[in-house]
Amino acid sequence: MLDLIDRAMCSLQAALFGREVYSREHPAVAGHMECAHDLLTKAFHQIEQVTILGFEDRVVFKNDKLPSSSTLAEGLFRRLHHCGVEAVSFRRGLGCDEIRAMLDQLEDATKQPQKINGSAHIRFGWIGGTEPRGAAGEALPFKSAGNPRRQAGVLQHVWRDIRTGKPGQGELMTLVADICTSVSLSRGITIPLASLKTHDEYTFVHTINVALLSTSLAEEVGMRGDALLDLTVSAVLHDIGKRMIPKSVLNKAGKLTDDEWKLVQRHPEDGARLLFGAPDIPAVAPIVAFEHHMYPDGGYPRVAAGWKMHLASRIVQVADVFDAMRTDRPYRKGMSLQEALEILQKDAGTRYEHALLDAFTRRVAGNTQRELPEAASDITSIRTA
Repeated sequence: MLDLIDRAMCSLQAALFGREVYSREHPAVAGHMECAHDLLTKAFHQIEQVTILGFEDRVVFKNDKLPSSSTLAEGLFRRLHHCGVEAVSFRRGLGCDEIRAMLDQLEDATKQPQKINGSAHIRFGWIGGTEPRGAAGEALPFKSAGNPRRQAGVLQHVWRDIRTGKPGQGELMTLVADICTSVSLSRGITIPLASLKTHDEYTFVHTINVALLSTSLAEEVGMRGDALLDLTVSAVLHDIGKRMIPKSVLNKAGKLTDDEWKLVQRHPEDGARLLFGAPDIPAVAPIVAFEHHMYPDGGYPRVAAGWKMHLASRIVQVADVFDAMRTDRPYRKGMSLQEALEILQKDAGTRYEHALLDAFTRRVAGNTQRELPEAASDITSIRTA
């Protein structure tokens, strides 16, 4: 896939530069443009959307540098940067006329600097947070516009489809690409997290926040390519077993009864059952769903002594506990950043690995941005289920 996308971008670049040497209608230019369209169409057989990020020194797809990264950074993406564009998203259904319109605008921009508009199947991410624009100039929601609340809405559909046995792989992978791109665009700046408006939305908003934090931590510890993508899918689905818990229990303000707590403790196993063998779900996803509440000194579900948790599970677990502590719930106020990190550090070396916590503390936790609750006065009544 990486080579396919690389060749498509190189063909786009050749078509753009060929216009400057020959003309817009020259057969060589048309050939490169058609080649780019054909290659992207092949990619669309596997994924619904192709999102390319262009930085000053590299061009990446799914967090991997393209083989022609340097050439593309100095060529096609330097031209895009001059138009204020940092990311380009091509969607299934893309037509040659849309590619031609994009190249027309890029060529015109070399004579008169200007922003360029997207189309039905091409969207641009703007530097500095400016909203992307559609063909008629209307604002469009770009993949990774830093809108975790919208992502949480998509997540509800994904969970529903998996539970009913009809997983919408296109919608799931679009959401995962959205999250990965959000993290890439936020690298070194801030990670956009959602705050709650109502307690009813906790499960989905919390899950998106966990996915953003998990992906960021995974990058920090060196995860790349398919492993990183599978990790993000696993984070998005780690709590899917909560679909089996009544909302009255999930959102209960008071103390849970013994029976209610037993019901909550079943959600890792229920989630693993839903995901195991589901079409196009990575094998690590049910593992993370099953393990994310385990600890060397207990947790749930209970397993045999000496159980070795998967790295993906340990990453998601840190992100899960951190966001749970930071968020207001019906039964307690969210904690300050310092309080949450202090509690995590108390369990360093026992519940959590030193290396993971160190990377999370230094490079992830402090880079989060959202409306923060007041510091909690009571930090003992933590329910992180």
